[in-house]
Amino acid sequence: LEIDLKTLGENHPSTIKKYNDLAILHDELGDYSRVEPLIKKVMKLFGNKYPKTVTDYSNWAFFYSDLGAYSKAELLLKMAINTTLKTFGENHPDTAEAYSNLATLYFNLNDYTKAESLYKRALEINLKTSGENNLSTAETYENLAKFYYSLRRYDEALPLYLKVLEIKARIYGDSLEAALAGSKVAKILVKIGKFSDAELLYRKVLEITLKLFGENDPITAAAYADLAMVYCNLKDYSKAESLLKKALEIDLKTAGENHPYTAEEYNKLGVFYHKIGKYSKAEHLFKKALEIDKRTLGKNDLQTARHYNKLATLYYDLNDYSKAEPLYKKVLEIKLKVLGENHPDTAKAYNNLAKLYYDLGDYAKAESLFKRALEIGKKVLGPEHPDVATSLGNLAELYRILGDYAKAEPLYKKALEIFEKTLGPEHPDVATSLNNLALLYYDLGDYAKAEPLFKRAFEIYEKHYGPEHPDVATSLNNLASLYEALGDYAKAESLYKKALEVSEKALGPEHPDVAASLNNLAALYYTLGDYAKAEPLYKRALEIFEKALGPKHPYVTASLKNLASLYLEEQKLDEAFKIFKAQNSPMGLGSYYLAKRDYKKAKENFLRALKSSRRLKFIIADHIGLGLSYEGIGDYDKAIEHFKKAIELIGRQWTSLTLSARKNFLSGKVGANFSRLEPFEGMIRILIKQKGQSYEEKSLLYAEKVKSRTLLEMISSRGVMGRGLRDTNVLQTDRAFQKKIYAQRKKIGTIETLFYKVPEEERKRLKEELKEAKQELERLEEEYEAFINETKLKAPEVASLIAEDVISLRNLKFLLDLDTTLLEYYTAKDKLYAWLVTKETTKVYELPIKKKNLEKEVNRLLLPNISNKPRRPEPVIVITSDEYKKETTPEEIKKNREKFYQVAAEIYKQIMAPIEKDIKTKKLIIVPHGMLHKVPFSALTDGKEYLIDKYAISVLPASSVMKYIVKKRNPDKGKLVAFANPTTDYVPLGFAEIEAIEIAKQFEKKEIYTKESATETIAKNKAPYPDVFHFAVHGEFNERQPMQSCLVLASDKENDGYLQVHEIYSLDLREANLVTLSACETGLSMITGGDDLVGLSRGFIYAGTPSLLVTLWEIDDKSTAILMEKFYENWRKKGMSKSEALRQAQLALKDIPKYRHPYYWAPFVMIGDWR
Repeated sequence: LEIDLKTLGENHPSTIKKYNDLAILHDELGDYSRVEPLIKKVMKLFGNKYPKTVTDYSNWAFFYSDLGAYSKAELLLKMAINTTLKTFGENHPDTAEAYSNLATLYFNLNDYTKAESLYKRALEINLKTSGENNLSTAETYENLAKFYYSLRRYDEALPLYLKVLEIKARIYGDSLEAALAGSKVAKILVKIGKFSDAELLYRKVLEITLKLFGENDPITAAAYADLAMVYCNLKDYSKAESLLKKALEIDLKTAGENHPYTAEEYNKLGVFYHKIGKYSKAEHLFKKALEIDKRTLGKNDLQTARHYNKLATLYYDLNDYSKAEPLYKKVLEIKLKVLGENHPDTAKAYNNLAKLYYDLGDYAKAESLFKRALEIGKKVLGPEHPDVATSLGNLAELYRILGDYAKAEPLYKKALEIFEKTLGPEHPDVATSLNNLALLYYDLGDYAKAEPLFKRAFEIYEKHYGPEHPDVATSLNNLASLYEALGDYAKAESLYKKALEVSEKALGPEHPDVAASLNNLAALYYTLGDYAKAEPLYKRALEIFEKALGPKHPYVTASLKNLASLYLEEQKLDEAFKIFKAQNSPMGLGSYYLAKRDYKKAKENFLRALKSSRRLKFIIADHIGLGLSYEGIGDYDKAIEHFKKAIELIGRQWTSLTLSARKNFLSGKVGANFSRLEPFEGMIRILIKQKGQSYEEKSLLYAEKVKSRTLLEMISSRGVMGRGLRDTNVLQTDRAFQKKIYAQRKKIGTIETLFYKVPEEERKRLKEELKEAKQELERLEEEYEAFINETKLKAPEVASLIAEDVISLRNLKFLLDLDTTLLEYYTAKDKLYAWLVTKETTKVYELPIKKKNLEKEVNRLLLPNISNKPRRPEPVIVITSDEYKKETTPEEIKKNREKFYQVAAEIYKQIMAPIEKDIKTKKLIIVPHGMLHKVPFSALTDGKEYLIDKYAISVLPASSVMKYIVKKRNPDKGKLVAFANPTTDYVPLGFAEIEAIEIAKQFEKKEIYTKESATETIAKNKAPYPDVFHFAVHGEFNERQPMQSCLVLASDKENDGYLQVHEIYSLDLREANLVTLSACETGLSMITGGDDLVGLSRGFIYAGTPSLLVTLWEIDDKSTAILMEKFYENWRKKGMSKSEALRQAQLALKDIPKYRHPYYWAPFVMIGDWR
């Protein structure tokens, strides 16, 4: 430049070119402060004297783009296009280049629509002007292919890269250029799961590199490594390992130990071992690669960061978080230093660290980092980039685990929307997003929404990868888990088997993921009591884990516990003893001695276990074991002490769980295979054995505690909004406390786990952290307890939705009328307990029927005559065993009806005959439990009379509900709102409209909504006004998730027509006296563990009504209309109590020969207020 300035002057083209070259050099060096003055000078000197080329404009534009001055860059690139259009016209290679340059800018700005359009236009021009076999055309094909590849649209990128390969192979032959093009094609083939095609190409690439460079060259080494990874995907692990070792050998020979090439080959071999589950080998190789990079490239190089990340991810996968954390932090530190905050790779580093904190239970840190990654992604990549969708999914997953479903759902949906828009509807990332959303609905118990999402994800994976891929296996496992939750065990078994088969083919028979699949199938058989099938699966899973992970890995320990628990159930006590003895497990040995009825040794081992147990669930198990041991010895006072302690700790554990983990809480296991129900049932059992002072009241109290927790579990499975602002605020505050306490307990658990893994010098710091964490937990628990107590004083009914709620026997008797008796049941594992309570007396009964036998009897009663399956509008027979055949002839119908009478008499003998002699009143309130919720008590018979012939029966979900019911009694205002025969996909209920019209005649004020007008929206809006709400509609009871149970109304723009339980809680029915659910199955409840499940009834009582008239099974449309008309006449006109009005209506229907069988009149139940 200095020579040109002296000899030619500043305005000479040669001088201007030197200025331009110097600007480009400073730009390449990143010395941007020197670039802009030079660029401005060049542009000024050019003026209008000299023609500017596309290259000139592009160089200047890319400089401004690097500085973030995108509007200037865009202007310059558009000027380049205008220049070429004026000079050469549309159809010229320079114009195509100008379009491509602008497309690249738009791509960097995340304007994918404009970028794609311009890349395509450039390609069209080159094809027209230069033809197919031209390097310019190949370059344009490649630009468009890179565009699709970066957006993960591999199916669109593949044919373009194939074109590039075809052109370069034709022009260059077997050259390096052709080999590189072939590698790009093969890389996509691997991405889309076409491994055999990729193998052929990589073999061709290897052949070319051997021909060009010989055996001992780094490029040949890279070709060997690429081919090896294809063999890895093809499960030919011996070939893969051999080729990777060969690649490493070449680089060691040509580049030496201390070279980045060699580090990369160590890394690739490490990735291979990581993938096939050989973790110790992978760790050694990742460490070697990292050390080489630190020596040769420095500690702060991006390649070094990459190898830090590989090692961190290995430790993360092995749950060794104490080793993973500092490595992930180092990766982030390097990327911040080299790339700065606002870079996609920095966002990924934040995401990785956030996932670690998420697993550690430090949710505040995880949330902050996930949000930071999301912000960077949106800023750098734009709001609709796949990486942004991934960040949204990560944040959503955090909220899902915390039970904050309202926050999680829109994030999952937005992530799915972005993936579908940018990658197309059949991309694997779309499938992953569908799976995530499905898991959310699975947690919510909304299986109807989860199922199609799981299915679609499976179809995408299978189509994309073929039938033998790990993601296909995962998808099958998800579907199997769904069907298991739905109780469709045949489908679950089939899918678990298929998932296992796919895992074995995809990963080989000795991969840890195969062991996980074996465990899933074994657990299903264990649940079904098919121990013979479960045992070999558990054994094989154990062998795989031991071989792959070593004998001390947590997965091995868990597998041994699974197997030992199975042996106890199978009564293979010696086998169980061997495992517990080898593990030196005092808790396991305690459970072994319990099974042997050696209670003294059981006590000794549980005492030993209690001294060493750190986790809360194991401490609970130790106390349960001690309670059972002392009970066996006969020391009931000590047994009570330990059962009480277990119950206290169970209450604490409740607050440490996420909402989704609270489902089936009491029936869930803690340790030693003990259910949380054990101490409650132990207390009932011992109190009744001792027959001490007030034992009737004390034992009933524990039965009520279990029933109270039923409601808490149900609400946890699907959060409710609450009735009115005050209740909603209480429920929201409760959830906020739960999240904080859960996060704090997880943090404490993590510190305790890390304490024994870190060096001695770090333990002092962790000890202090643990102390502070426990103090913070204590503070939170004190605050939470104060909040609960205050809520119980100010708003007791909403308090019953967030904390245990029981009623004293004294208060219960005070609320009972002199002419009323209350009969409460509790179904324990080995006995049925009953309490008979009147105003003056209390009696307790132990009935010798086991829970399993009672369930069989109730199903024998119901299954031949009615359907207990949801979503069936017409009464049909459900085939659940070989004992009953589907009704097809009048003779079969008659036979099943006769069977009903027989079984009803048998159940009467078992659960009523020992008690009935002590019932002296005509009004009977029954509080069922478990399977007894399905029993039509009115139809039980001593062979001469039904119970309905003798008593006016009403039902309560729990005795504690009585104190709320008596306060809800309202004066009769004579106003009816009725919904009948709404427009739905179900069979129309023709008589429902007649039913509503006839009933309406008995009310002064009435509103009747039918067909299209009978919408969910109107039902919600009308809730605060009537004192009688009548629904003559179809109903569904979701047997696995009661909060999803619903009344089926007409849909409209605002609501889907399914009025679900969780929505009913937010209705305001405080003016109501009665809600009638003249619908199919609206009262049906199912059993999970020993918990008392409540359906629509509990929701309506909380919403404000004191009484509900519900049905236990699918009912005949016409007979229902007759019964309802009689009921309202008895209650409204004749002044009978609600329970007596129903009784007389049932008796009247029974007197009609056509409707004599209990099928027609027995399903109607009055829940709540008996007056």
